[in-house]
Amino acid sequence: MNGLQDERAVRPNSGNRFFIWSVVLLLLTGICFASWIGSFYVFKHPENPKCYRILKRFKRIEPPKRFAVTEAPKGEFLGAAKLLNRFGKLGTLELAYENEVLMRNYLTNFRESGRKVPYVSGKFQIVQSFDLGSADWFPAGAVAIAQSENLPQMLVEFVFPSEPENVPAICETVTMGVDVTLQRSQDLWALVHVERHVDGRMQFTVLPVPYGGWQLKNGQGSFSLQSPEELLRDRKIELNLAAGLPIVRDPRLSSALAEHKEFRRKALVRAGDDQAALAGPELVRFEPPKAPEEEPADAAKTPLNSTEAKPLPATALRPAHMARPVPTPAPAVPLPPRPVVKSRPGTGIIGADPPREPTPVPRPAPAALAAVPRANRRRCRDPRLRRSWPFRLPRRAMRACSRPRRPARWWSVLLRAGRRCSAVISS
Repeated sequence: MNGLQDERAVRPNSGNRFFIWSVVLLLLTGICFASWIGSFYVFKHPENPKCYRILKRFKRIEPPKRFAVTEAPKGEFLGAAKLLNRFGKLGTLELAYENEVLMRNYLTNFRESGRKVPYVSGKFQIVQSFDLGSADWFPAGAVAIAQSENLPQMLVEFVFPSEPENVPAICETVTMGVDVTLQRSQDLWALVHVERHVDGRMQFTVLPVPYGGWQLKNGQGSFSLQSPEELLRDRKIELNLAAGLPIVRDPRLSSALAEHKEFRRKALVRAGDDQAALAGPELVRFEPPKAPEEEPADAAKTPLNSTEAKPLPATALRPAHMARPVPTPAPAVPLPPRPVVKSRPGTGIIGADPPREPTPVPRPAPAALAAVPRANRRRCRDPRLRRSWPFRLPRRAMRACSRPRRPARWWSVLLRAGRRCSAVISS
């Protein structure tokens, strides 16, 4: 009976711990898969404020930069009617997806964009302008709300990113009643957000791609814009994606539209039948002058063509009696006359050297081929090694290229796949 019982002492609170280890391993595997999938999500959705903050912290994304007009990303110019036709019929979820794609393309400098960039074109009139603060999507600069002249239900939100010192000049230049004409292939304003209001109006937020300068047509006021990359480098100003778009919302938008409506009514009363009097000052784009490159201080002080006399070194000043004599070169020995060879009939130039016959290249004898083993005379499958066969090719390489390839076994394929999966999980 003692043989049937286990004589080992049973410890209190001791059991099989393989279950606990299996649970721990499953949790670690789940954490690895979650981090793997999460990293893909962070890199593919920089428009998310949290993802953008993570990418900025690890310096995996660059701020939007300035593009030259000739190097701007490819796009299509859409007027007021085309914009309303494309985005007006979209549902809530479809419009949210389009906004994510537009913002993602702008934040990645249009590198990963598989579609054309939509540029806004047409003629608009400024409704009101506001300065930007730290609580806005863009912390520095100004924003202006404009209304299309052909379709009043279309609103355009112009964002003017600039340094804080230029904000008063922007607000004084971009005032109520100023006309803005965006021409095709010249004024590149990329669409980054679309908002549908309850009353049926569509608000389009646009940002400049060249970040040039703007001024009134008569030259009374002007200002220049800076890209987010330049503002981050010079002023440490970053985008605040958590604020969201659009920037101008109700009730500030409703009050601005009411003031503009009253402004238009008074302008119509003053103009009467004269339609030319309704046209206000026009805002046009110009290229700001580039800052001259600073030259180094040493180069600025020392002229290039300096005629000042420089003192000679002491070794160059020697008295006349210590001057070393210049050796006289030996007379040249005349070369013997070259004999003139008479040309044979049929040759070209008289006195020219006779043509040399080409040196024959030795070819392998048939006995050398017979001395090569039969195993080395098999045809090499590699076309790069056929040129040197069979004299310069080593026996091992010849044997490797002539050996037929065997198909991979199914267990070797599974083994390689398992190794790759374990390497990915461990990393």
